Amino acid sequence: MTQLLQVPKLYGTYADTFLMLGLAQLMQQVQKGICGLEAITLYDRGTYYELKLAAAITADEAAALPYFVLFQPVKGAKTDTTGIPHIRSF
Repeated sequence: MTQLLQVPKLYGTYADTFLMLGLAQLMQQVQKGICGLEAITLYDRGTYYELKLAAAITADEAAALPYFVLFQPVKGAKTDTTGIPHIRSF
């Protein structure tokens, strides 16, 4: 059973696009942790974005997932990592 999530465009700028891509990544991780599925379809409907999830997800199921770091720090081969705090999992 699929599930739809509709998010209105609030700013009319790239901020809306970045928000939607962040939400899509988050939902992908949640869906992968609950159902083992990763497929998400993203539609631009003009005044809002629509995410189509491969399976329905409840808030309780999502809250029970272990903590994960969605955005890892970006570093190159020569980056000094002494100032980057260690990210721990809960």
